[in-house]
Amino acid sequence: MTVAVVGGLDRLSSHYAALAHEHEGLEIRVFNSLKRGVGNKLDRADGVILVTNLISHTTAREVYKLARQKGVPVVPCHRCGVTAVRDCLSQLSCSRESERMR
Repeated sequence: MTVAVVGGLDRLSSHYAALAHEHEGLEIRVFNSLKRGVGNKLDRADGVILVTNLISHTTAREVYKLARQKGVPVVPCHRCGVTAVRDCLSQLSCSRESERMR
């Protein structure tokens, strides 16, 4: 499973990526800002965690739009701390598990 983290602090990028070691088979890609070609990268993601307090409304709308087009679930994270991203990651994995059971 690949999860994209959009937003957050640059200095926490390595800590966000380190969360992947807590879950087997998880890859976390961190995008601190919406750059050119991020739509293709979101296409390869199985889920998106959107850190909302450190990005613009325009960026948030663009991520939601891209995710909706690709059918990728988005979990908003209103704080940028590692624990908050960990909690959103568990929400995302729980929602993916419930989708598989359907």
